[in-house]
Amino acid sequence: MKDREEENQVNEELFDEEINQPSSKGVYRILSILLVIAIIFTFVLPPLFSSLSSLLAGGRLENHEAVELINYFEDNYLHQNVFETEYYQSKRAKLLEKNSISMLQFNLFVKDVARNAGDPYTYFSINPKPPTGGIVENRIIDLNNNYMRIYNFKENVSGILRDLLMDNNHRILIIDLRDNVGGNLLELLSIVDFFLPEGIEAFRLEGKGEIRSFITKEKSNSSFEKIFILLNEDSASASEIFALTMLLNMDNVRLIGKKTSGKAVAQLEHKNLDHNYTFSVVTYEWYVENQTAVDLQSYLLEYKDEKLYTLEDYLLIVKEIINTERK
Repeated sequence: MKDREEENQVNEELFDEEINQPSSKGVYRILSILLVIAIIFTFVLPPLFSSLSSLLAGGRLENHEAVELINYFEDNYLHQNVFETEYYQSKRAKLLEKNSISMLQFNLFVKDVARNAGDPYTYFSINPKPPTGGIVENRIIDLNNNYMRIYNFKENVSGILRDLLMDNNHRILIIDLRDNVGGNLLELLSIVDFFLPEGIEAFRLEGKGEIRSFITKEKSNSSFEKIFILLNEDSASASEIFALTMLLNMDNVRLIGKKTSGKAVAQLEHKNLDHNYTFSVVTYEWYVENQTAVDLQSYLLEYKDEKLYTLEDYLLIVKEIINTERK
């Protein structure tokens, strides 16, 4: 009897130990779930709610205004075949049954059409607040090296850059286009004009029965011995055009990066200040000497295994290239 009581006591103690023993897998699972929830509430939901609230509060489009926007869409969209489907015609007719359409309804209509065309770039949205930061950062690294970061190709960026470049006596120029998602192609052309010889087709756009060539009009003002262009996976559109046309038309340009966004299209933007919206429609594919964003990736293959996370990582490669070429 005493032996049985001792055995039961031992079993109870073992059972208690198993209950109190924390499961590392369970703890990690809970921590992972909490981390995901924190990320969602911090980074995903606020911009989503902000976008939705802006669209809901953005007023309504009268029927004739919606018709004008749809006509603009159909006249300029690169993927014309999407308009020929019964699905599109049905969605269009249903949307225009109403006397007025909310901004959110039109946003969802455009998003649905673009999704069916496999197009992630066309959008209709309430105009965001303009960024408050600068568009160009200029830094003198040393007597030989000048670093310039271009955050976007928005209005006035070419004038700022030209002023900086005209008074530049450095041998080496480092142009940082990391996280630059693009912008105005005329601003891009004005910058390219500074570097390339006169009469060069910097790039061209091909769209619905239309080809537009962008030709340089000035003699080259560049005296740099070497130009390095820094890229990452968020360098897109105008940044990719700039990198490719500089590389193909100059013999002293090096690209550094693992890959770029691969955005081989350009958009037309229709802005309405009264209703405070922007309708950005993919209209063209861009080419530089018959090459495009896909071809650009082939010039970056040598860096696919490199550690490129910070500016210092990129500058280290720049330094290595310069030192190697001096030997």
